[in-house]
Amino acid sequence: MPCSRPSSGWGAPRPPPTPSQPAPAPAPPGYTTQQDPEHFEIAVPSGWERRGMNEAGQVRYTDGEYVLTVVPGRDKVDGNPDPATYQKDKEPELAPYRSSTWASGGDVKTTKVGSQLRVTGRYTWIDGNGRSVVARNFVVALGGSYHVVMVTGPQDGEGKVTEVFEKATGSYKSGG
Repeated sequence: MPCSRPSSGWGAPRPPPTPSQPAPAPAPPGYTTQQDPEHFEIAVPSGWERRGMNEAGQVRYTDGEYVLTVVPGRDKVDGNPDPATYQKDKEPELAPYRSSTWASGGDVKTTKVGSQLRVTGRYTWIDGNGRSVVARNFVVALGGSYHVVMVTGPQDGEGKVTEVFEKATGSYKSGG
């Protein structure tokens, strides 16, 4: 008799998985809560397309020129967590900002939630196609790694970038 799925090696089929996490929080209107296969949960605007984990350790949700990038713990914390220095000097997602001939940054805020240091910032730069890009960026150290949530879009769409950023960062939960 053919078996449609591999056995556990003990001759009995595996039991179905049981939910180990609580149900996702309800998403704001116009958003869906994604329980991503890369072990995080986040609110994403309805209709945005998910791109799987790339070679840079990023999961992206896109809608035209707007991109929500999530880096769920790619870079390890070296010593004491310092998300502000990581964001400013090391975070690969901000390399275009650091290398642009015209760039500005500001609104960098560090907050402490429980024992977690969180850093947010607002950045603009001219991309390789001559377009003015705005980014809202969030970094938090969780479980010995830095987690990044960044939303980018055209500078004239800054309101949408900010709205998506606020909903995404307000809902981000690491699951592993």
